[in-house]
Amino acid sequence: MSEPTSKPPIEATHTTIAHEIERFLSQRAARSPYTARTYRTGLTHFLAYLAERGIAPHDPPTLLTRAVALDFIPWLAQQRFKPDATAPEQPLSMRSRQLYVRAVSGLYRQLALEGTIPLSYGDYAALNAEMNKETSFRPPPIEKRLPPDEVIETILETVRQPPPELERDDLDEVQRRRLKLIWLRDQAIILCLYSTGMRVSELVHLRREDLDHTDQGAWVHGKGGRTRFVRFSHQAWQALMRYLRERQDSSAPGTPADKPVFCRHDRAAGGRRLPLSTYSVARIGRPGALPSHPPFLPSSLRHPLPRLHRRSGAHPGRVRACGSGHHPRLCQDHQGTAHPCASGSVRQGHRGRRDTITILCCVLVKQKLPAYTGSFSQILQKAAAA
Repeated sequence: MSEPTSKPPIEATHTTIAHEIERFLSQRAARSPYTARTYRTGLTHFLAYLAERGIAPHDPPTLLTRAVALDFIPWLAQQRFKPDATAPEQPLSMRSRQLYVRAVSGLYRQLALEGTIPLSYGDYAALNAEMNKETSFRPPPIEKRLPPDEVIETILETVRQPPPELERDDLDEVQRRRLKLIWLRDQAIILCLYSTGMRVSELVHLRREDLDHTDQGAWVHGKGGRTRFVRFSHQAWQALMRYLRERQDSSAPGTPADKPVFCRHDRAAGGRRLPLSTYSVARIGRPGALPSHPPFLPSSLRHPLPRLHRRSGAHPGRVRACGSGHHPRLCQDHQGTAHPCASGSVRQGHRGRRDTITILCCVLVKQKLPAYTGSFSQILQKAAAA
């Protein structure tokens, strides 16, 4: 790929590519640690690519040109990895490659703004548009990315049944209580994820002080520092309360409000109230963790709620609101009653006045979600009539 003929002059600096990458990741981690972790993986690939081009981490960032960024995209498409030691090699998914290219683009943006690379910000904007075009793709429909309905129903039914290990005669009281707490916790996790569409990372960061016992919901701290309110279904709330009662936080040091909503109950944790990790939640769906169902990812339960709304004939705007962490959320319990989130979540994180007005219309009309299948103007008319 040809280089632009004219470059803005770059002042000599003593920084290195590795230093600038670490500085970029530290700034990103301050806003979103999980995004920074993903970006670190992408920039690790970028350093390996630079090494093949003869560019070392201790070289100056002035070597990061437009051609270097664009040639990274086909290089990344040729990379292979093994999911585990026994699995065959496979290419990176298109979504992973898109995220890794976005990490490189973010690094270039920061360096262009600071004048550290031979690109003006206008040149960077054109480069970013070209990189986005090269990695753009249309993901498969949500219906194809979700577990089948029968699998979801099997999972929900399975977690309601006590594990057979609880009936073993060789267990002492401590072991039996620990296994019971694990079962009640996993049951509450699955039902809470299914009824709210929360991210797993949001769920593991919940504290007891975030719970709202009046509205049977919780204040969730999501990506980008956004806070929103989600409401649990009746079954999920009852499962959560049963788990918390059985846990008996009042007997542990500190106040119950400071404790994580979901805790570890392994032998190493003992009686301490240690929070779960996202990896621990993912293990709930590993092969053999729950009997009578195939392996699944708990994070895949984030989408069934929007799918139920879509199949019920809901307006696409409401479907998007249910599935996105950035939109006001309209939760639906198992009886089909639509209830809006608290007004605070409407003020925080909405992406437009139209979404806010739509939720307020739903409040006014007070009908089931499938009733809102008309146009936006028709919804307004219903609200006015109410």
